[in-house]
Amino acid sequence: MKTNITVENNIPTYEKNLTNGEAMKKELIIVRGAPGSGKSTYALDSMDFNRDRGISSDVFEADQFMVDSQGLYKFDSLRLEECHMKCQQEVCKAMIANTEVIYVSNTFIKRCEGEVYYALAKMWGYEVIVIRSYNRYRNEHGVPQAIVEEMRANMEPYDNEREKFDQAYDPY
Repeated sequence: MKTNITVENNIPTYEKNLTNGEAMKKELIIVRGAPGSGKSTYALDSMDFNRDRGISSDVFEADQFMVDSQGLYKFDSLRLEECHMKCQQEVCKAMIANTEVIYVSNTFIKRCEGEVYYALAKMWGYEVIVIRSYNRYRNEHGVPQAIVEEMRANMEPYDNEREKFDQAYDPY
């Protein structure tokens, strides 16, 4: 399948040309930013947007694994490494399954935090796209504002990073 990529409302949009036999380029999209910047919203809306167009797509976040036995989010710093490892494992499984577009939505403050994902992408033939969200929405996890600002100040740049500043995000 030949794929033409355009951008609608900051979302890469894929149009498949089913008449030739080319495979779609597989992409790993790292969505990064401080808590409350809209990372999850962007990734989930983009996934739905792609799925509506027949593009296999999935979203993974370490936060998905920070839930208690009732399914409620509960941050536990002692489980942070474990949750990030589970996120990496799920991304690897999606790559093995040839998911066309994979979003990883975590803070990614330091460049080294993305290294595992770059290695996985190289191993499984994915192009890496990095999107940094600068928005200031409500912080869903109750991270104190002083810590959020410290995280914003400590964000290391990633190569070829795209920036997203929209305040009224609407993928449609």
